[in-house]
Amino acid sequence: MLVLLLILISYIAIPQVINSAPIAAVENSTTQVVKVIPLPDLNKIKMAQQQVESEQEVAHLLHQQHLDPLAKYIEINHLNEAKTPYVEKVKMELAQRCSEVENHYQSIKTDRVTLKNLKQGYGYACPAVVERLTKTLTK
Repeated sequence: MLVLLLILISYIAIPQVINSAPIAAVENSTTQVVKVIPLPDLNKIKMAQQQVESEQEVAHLLHQQHLDPLAKYIEINHLNEAKTPYVEKVKMELAQRCSEVENHYQSIKTDRVTLKNLKQGYGYACPAVVERLTKTLTK
């Protein structure tokens, strides 16, 4: 009887299962009924885990004061399509912070030491700002 039931289920279920998610068959020994249970899609689970990891990584980046790690993240991940939304978020934050640096240095009295500190501190993360300020402040 059980073999006949399994053959009947296979005949009915297999054509429908071929193009769907993997399944597991579970037999209930008391009623001799087989239930078809879909297995989780491992690719979706992996993608969700990667998304959580990326969100945590970006959150950590955005909570620190230093700008170079943000610039490094953009440099490393700018071609990774899976991280495009995160790279864009970091780019926006870096642009905002570079703008704040530019406003700060425009508002203070500058000398050689100040320009040296500007170049050393922000030359990697904010090169355009450093270039503009150097031109403006050395006139």
